[in-house]
Amino acid sequence: MRLSVSLTALVALVVYLAAPAPSVNAQPDIPADGPSFSVSYDHHRVVRVNIKCEEHLKTLTEHEGSLRFDYLTFQRTVGGHVDIRTPKNYAKFQELHLDHEMLIDNLQTLIDQEREENERYQQEWETMNQNKMFNNGQVMDAFASADDWFSAYHSFEDNKAWLNTQVKNHASIASSFSAGKSYEGRDLTGIKIGSGSKNVVLTGKV
Repeated sequence: MRLSVSLTALVALVVYLAAPAPSVNAQPDIPADGPSFSVSYDHHRVVRVNIKCEEHLKTLTEHEGSLRFDYLTFQRTVGGHVDIRTPKNYAKFQELHLDHEMLIDNLQTLIDQEREENERYQQEWETMNQNKMFNNGQVMDAFASADDWFSAYHSFEDNKAWLNTQVKNHASIASSFSAGKSYEGRDLTGIKIGSGSKNVVLTGKV
């Protein structure tokens, strides 16, 4: 079990790690046999389109509705690139003859793998959370390090508890502070490291 915590972890702000909202063009396949909350991205691909000229940009824009593109990056300029999700009409997308590279061949496969990894992680986390051991006031928690903690999703309350654990385990150099309130009225909590006059400030956003 690791007791050390990286400095990178200690300056992180506690945020609620909510899943990003889909773009207005996102249209996953919804089963037609009745209402369901499950969606599938099976055989949906993510491609990077290199916009080399105005004609490429025009072609991309003209077909974004009919081919149901879901833009994952939004800055579309000549000389740049844009990442898009293409539903099951990749063959039609290829007919546009846009210069592109495949980033993800099957999005659902990646989602399934991530879900399985997260479920295993959550099981380990629950086990450790129920079997905490104490040694001289320090929590012997395998998830105390940033490498472990940020491997998966945690609730807002768990993030607060994790942050408090870092302060407790490093009380000689660390203290917590609030940078204010969020829109929902929750403390924007961070960690101050050391006691010198020089400061390093990192900001984050959700």
